Amino acid sequence: MRRIVRSELFHGGRKKKDFFEGWYFKLVSADKTNSIALIPGISKVGDVEDSHSFVQVLRETDETHYIRFETADFSWSDNPFNVRVANSSFDIGKISVDVHSEKLDLSGEIHFSCLHRWPSTIFSPGAMGWFSYVPFMQCYHGILSMDHELSGSLCIQGKVIDFTGGRGYIEKDWGRSFPSAWIWMQTNHFSVPGTSLTLSIATVPWLGRPFTGMIGGFLHDGVLERFTTYTGAKIDELEAMDDTVRIRLKKKDLTLLIEAQRRDGGILKSPLMGSMSGRIKESLSAEIKVQFMHEDRVVFDGVGTNAGLEVVSAANGL
Repeated sequence: MRRIVRSELFHGGRKKKDFFEGWYFKLVSADKTNSIALIPGISKVGDVEDSHSFVQVLRETDETHYIRFETADFSWSDNPFNVRVANSSFDIGKISVDVHSEKLDLSGEIHFSCLHRWPSTIFSPGAMGWFSYVPFMQCYHGILSMDHELSGSLCIQGKVIDFTGGRGYIEKDWGRSFPSAWIWMQTNHFSVPGTSLTLSIATVPWLGRPFTGMIGGFLHDGVLERFTTYTGAKIDELEAMDDTVRIRLKKKDLTLLIEAQRRDGGILKSPLMGSMSGRIKESLSAEIKVQFMHEDRVVFDGVGTNAGLEVVSAANGL
């Protein structure tokens, strides 16, 4: 029960194979010129030699790195929550990174403050709500912080980058595999500070009859409005073209209009039955226009920059 309500915790302690788990830390500098996503995680497969832990890196330049470690280099604790991969440490209060490979030198420490957590209760645990209790889901999703402040710096390839005054975002995934098709987007860089959007729409396997599931959150003026399958939100429109993604979400008298401008992106590894053998393209430089309406009144209208965006097989699956 504790791990269901506290989605940040490691869920794979008893898993032997066909399992992955990864935490996603997105950092954007105050001047918005530097964005980086750090993804620590673990992959467990039937072949013990192929099981491993990792730190995956994506930059705003679409540069990517996948640094592989032994499974023995992965450790965790629950109280306080923390995961370690070799010499790097990650929790919801700070990250301390020390990763070196043939093509990457990355070190430094970033602290997080004023986190805006996704609410979690016994009746609606985390971002997945009651779906968190379903034991046969292909993939589980957690949103750990919609928006928070950063302080500290990273030394990347010998260059010190100050992230103090910047903004961050944290989420995670765990299970067997990513869905066959999905759209994911996130930005917390609007002209109004404290505004944040995250949205995942995916094809969800379900007892032989897949459905389109949705986990979306829009944070504005300190209020998080959840547009999710379990809160009754509906997709009124979804159009994914080569350069643009348009989505209209409805929930009772609320409407969320989204138009994301696609960018090329970098190639990341993704899980297939626990093995990190899949490939996805993610951008950290997309732009997302957002209009939030209550009945016919526009509550918010703005453009989010430094946005993360993934569109995978949308034409076939969504």
